[in-house]
Amino acid sequence: MEMIHKSHTKSDLIHIVNNINLNIRISHGDSKKQIHDKFIDYYDSTNDLIFKKNLYDIKDLRELKLFLSKPSPKKNISLADKQQILTICRKIIQFCKNDYLIQKSNYNSEQDLKDDILYILQFGDLPSVRRACKSLNKNIMLKDKYHPIISPQVQSLILEKEIEKKSILNILTIEVGNFVVSFD
Repeated sequence: MEMIHKSHTKSDLIHIVNNINLNIRISHGDSKKQIHDKFIDYYDSTNDLIFKKNLYDIKDLRELKLFLSKPSPKKNISLADKQQILTICRKIIQFCKNDYLIQKSNYNSEQDLKDDILYILQFGDLPSVRRACKSLNKNIMLKDKYHPIISPQVQSLILEKEIEKKSILNILTIEVGNFVVSFD
């Protein structure tokens, strides 16, 4: 009997079922234990299946089992940890707004800055972390680029927002030619 790692939340499991189009009937009224049991029944009743392209890049039943047995890529953090991370992000963004100068920031050394950025990279699902990394990466004197770790679910939401922004663009059209403007 395969076990699903406890870090996968009920909404994560529902999202996996919907995204991969598994033949499992789950309602939002089901408990996490009931959903877990339905996954186990699905494992037992199904042979190797090949899944269509999906958000989690899971190709077959073996990879699904492996994915669910590992900790969730989505980081669930406590409120106190989130406040600490947001404070670090504010410090990094302030450093960037002050022309990337350590003397004008709350940091004592570049190593302190590097320690903070390396700590927050794992929480890329938070918009403030992505913004801090993006601001820091604009520094032309920076040797290393920092890319936050983003879960597949948040990556798909970001991609959907980018597509929406591109489809709503107002386009300026320029016409070249001779035009006569008369005032009456």
